[in-house]
Amino acid sequence: MHLEFKGYWLFVLSLVAFLALMLLAEYLKSLSKPSDRKRMKISHRNNARQPKTFNSYDFPWHNQRKAMDLIDNMTGQQFEEFLAELFTRLGCQVEITPAIKDHGADLIAVTPSGKRIAVQAKKLADYGNISSRVLGDLWRGLAWYKCTSAILVTNQFVTEQGKAEAKKFNFIIWDRPELRKKIQAAHNGKKLL
Repeated sequence: MHLEFKGYWLFVLSLVAFLALMLLAEYLKSLSKPSDRKRMKISHRNNARQPKTFNSYDFPWHNQRKAMDLIDNMTGQQFEEFLAELFTRLGCQVEITPAIKDHGADLIAVTPSGKRIAVQAKKLADYGNISSRVLGDLWRGLAWYKCTSAILVTNQFVTEQGKAEAKKFNFIIWDRPELRKKIQAAHNGKKLL
């Protein structure tokens, strides 16, 4: 009986030692190669804003079709940078809100008359509709940044309910067709207000 008990503990200790060695080997292997985050180049929006990636000189302001194709392939951050340039070309001064905790507005456009406009950018990768839920965020941005007007800008479309609620709140919607018009206006040197 004493031998069986001793053999049992010897087996348990051998198993524990084996598992510890396996864990140590995995840990050492993970130190020798870059982490998955670095290998896959994953970044989070809550990091500081990346360097500006939108180049207004290469943007086809004169060709709405090419412009929209380029916009459809932008990241959300590039879309915000594009909008900052668009509002600047339309005669506004632009303040870019923080990347995180933006309080519902991605940009604040200030007209020459001093009118502050909260701008919410919603860039969709695929065709789709922006729902009315976004308007709640924009309402918060309007109040937080003490703006008198608000614009929702998307590269796609807004649902009928979203359009109805925007009208009720006196928000302006720049959906895909309207965005094309604004790009043309910026190309022609027209001002927003």
